[in-house]
Amino acid sequence: MLIKKWLNIFAVCILTSVSMPVLSDHKFKDELDSGKVVVFIINMPKRSESELYADWSHYLNQFSSEVGKEYVFHQVSKNKLKDLIQDSEKYSKAYSMIFMKKDKSSYFYNGPIVESQVYQFVRLAYQGKPIEPEYLNQFSPQEVNIKFKKYHN
Repeated sequence: MLIKKWLNIFAVCILTSVSMPVLSDHKFKDELDSGKVVVFIINMPKRSESELYADWSHYLNQFSSEVGKEYVFHQVSKNKLKDLIQDSEKYSKAYSMIFMKKDKSSYFYNGPIVESQVYQFVRLAYQGKPIEPEYLNQFSPQEVNIKFKKYHN
């Protein structure tokens, strides 16, 4: 139990330090143009004592440490997402994630990711590598067409 509480605190600290820039002030277009994968974390709760939150934050922190600076993570509220993309109501469930990379498919995962295989799939897809082992295809997030209302500079 103590370990899960520590993981919760660690996750909040990491995610806050990595992803707190306000998108309206942040040049995420530049991130996409530079070849980075931009990840929107939608309606992320600030803190939670739940096991779900602990599992979710563990897998997200593990993934973010593996991909390093190739990926940029942003916490996005439902209201901010509404300002950024068309059809935002499709993507409003807490913990959901949108993964985007210029000239590549965008992916949406509805709800918390608590299986590392989802992240493995995304990473291989954006590296342009074959999805192997093949069973990872069953963990593919939904491929979506994200249309921005405008870029904020």
